[in-house]
Amino acid sequence: MTKKLFNLCVAMLILTIGFVSVSNSAITCVDQIAGVGNVITVGCPTATATDKGTIYAGSIGDNAPSGIAQVSAEERYVYLGGQPLGIEISENGLEITGFQEIITEQGRVLPAKNAGLKQGDILVAADGRELQSVSDIVSISIDSKGKSIGLKVKRDREIFDTEITPVRDILTQTYKLGLYLSAGVQGIGTLTYVDRETAAYRALGHSILRSGGTTEVKGHIYPATIFGVKKGERGAAGELKGTFSTGSPIGDVELNSSFGISGQIERSVLSGFQPIKIGDRNTAHIGRAYIYTTIDENVSERYAIEIVKVNRQTTPQEKGLVVKVTDERLLATTGGIVQGMSGSPIVQDGRLIGAISHVCVNDPTRGYGVYIDFME
Repeated sequence: MTKKLFNLCVAMLILTIGFVSVSNSAITCVDQIAGVGNVITVGCPTATATDKGTIYAGSIGDNAPSGIAQVSAEERYVYLGGQPLGIEISENGLEITGFQEIITEQGRVLPAKNAGLKQGDILVAADGRELQSVSDIVSISIDSKGKSIGLKVKRDREIFDTEITPVRDILTQTYKLGLYLSAGVQGIGTLTYVDRETAAYRALGHSILRSGGTTEVKGHIYPATIFGVKKGERGAAGELKGTFSTGSPIGDVELNSSFGISGQIERSVLSGFQPIKIGDRNTAHIGRAYIYTTIDENVSERYAIEIVKVNRQTTPQEKGLVVKVTDERLLATTGGIVQGMSGSPIVQDGRLIGAISHVCVNDPTRGYGVYIDFME
């Protein structure tokens, strides 16, 4: 059993997945997917809160506010999340996370440039051999003795063939491709909810892969523990720090989409989970609400927020909700929304209506949420 330790931060380091900037009007969203080696963090993306145009932008049980009408038994209930999850996903192929010049007798060479490769491409196969680990492509490169290697590459949803020629590193005298590669995804995110009937779960509220759309994946989820917080400040998103062990999974990861990950979770871990009515984008409104999240160990707690903007989206899109943290306890500890809270359920009028998906870099008290019906 191996133990993984993660600092859920936005950092561009060697062998990192890096950042993807996505422009929506004046909003710049930075996907929080970063890490070292084959390890990346799965946290809450960041965004600047400078949008001037249209943003595709609760309590439970006995705590429900007075005046809320009783609902019929036909309304759907799910189990409320807010707990941290360790996430491990294996991809078919190796993702290019960066490039490195190789020092040769002829000078500095960047083999990937001639091959037309880009950061984010997935190397599916090399010389007809499927690639499952970084060591696969390393051994193929060394054995090539400088001869061209045929590559099968996936970019977005297209697959194409190209060739790359390894060059000899003058320092190590071995043939190299000058690629930084990632063999998969490991990190920590937040559980949003679990279906009471099927034990299907949803988490994160945003994509953790670059393939786009809904993608079938293979992976597992594990119980995780949060042991520290870096408080958010203007211009610098905060972060949760957590750990999990990969020895005993509590569920599978089956799909990755723009609105998070999904799969099946073991019913044995659902003891003590609280049922909640599930709402949708039509029940959300400006006003008081709550998020459920974990900032210490593995116990989810409720924190007050205000929904300050609602967009009645008719098609699945991100940032349907703009929220502001008002809970003094959360503000004192985290400064607001921090990396790692993505997936934290948003509850209003006793109904689960969405999940946190982004934090605003220039105002960590504010962030964005995705509607719960888009996560289903």
